Amino acid sequence: MKKFFLLCAAALCMTSCLNDDDNGTIPDDGLRVVTFEDNSVPSVKGFWSSLIDDPQYGGPLLYQNYNPEDWTYDTEYSWADPNTKLASEIPWVNFYGSMTRSFGSGGVAISNYRQEDIKSATYEKQLAVPFSESNNSNFAVVYQGTTDEQYLPSIHFSDSKARLIRGMYITLTSYTQNSIFNGDEYTTPFDAKDNYTITFIGYNGSDEPKKVNYVINVNNAHDLLAGWIPVDLSILGKVTEIKFLVDSSKKNDFGIATPTYFAFDNVYVQLNQGEY
Repeated sequence: MKKFFLLCAAALCMTSCLNDDDNGTIPDDGLRVVTFEDNSVPSVKGFWSSLIDDPQYGGPLLYQNYNPEDWTYDTEYSWADPNTKLASEIPWVNFYGSMTRSFGSGGVAISNYRQEDIKSATYEKQLAVPFSESNNSNFAVVYQGTTDEQYLPSIHFSDSKARLIRGMYITLTSYTQNSIFNGDEYTTPFDAKDNYTITFIGYNGSDEPKKVNYVINVNNAHDLLAGWIPVDLSILGKVTEIKFLVDSSKKNDFGIATPTYFAFDNVYVQLNQGEY
């Protein structure tokens, strides 16, 4: 687990982190962190690790029930954190008139893969990040298969209640970094004018969605080669769902030319009064 508690106040302005009260005890202010580590759910052995597919591409968890007649999948892959009710599942997507769901059409998958040599990172290493950590911690990988808002990958609360997601840490996958720095068969490397934007779209079921943009270029992309970067999502307010939209200045005849993957970890969830 990353040292997120030590960084949260400075990096994400999370002023409700735990503090000692007058009696020397630690009050519970309802702030929870989704770490994707097995020890966060000790009652179930391998709770999060059991969701990591092998191989990374075309594995039995993320690519289920292939139908060769219309090239579709029916993949029942989902996860839900019992401590916060934060959840995700692979959505159904319209694929040339047929509905399909697999990680290949977009979703949020649990991973612990590393690929530090980004030059050899292809789609077959789609769940890897470009740096190692001593405790080999788990994280989530987002893949966007379409820009249609109704089919975007997302996280949500399984009980449909709105809660404040204060922030999370993000990085780019090794495959995405390879395309940005080295180019690939679909596009050339980024130059000074290029950018890669991750938009977090917050929904609460009634108000207009709010958005937070995180823009990556050749300068701050180097930071993402070495570790995780905090993103403050508190401006979204209480949400029932956050969808992820990825865009790139690199385009070709088919749309976005840069791989539309990123990873996130340590999601800060503020529980509502009465939930803790």
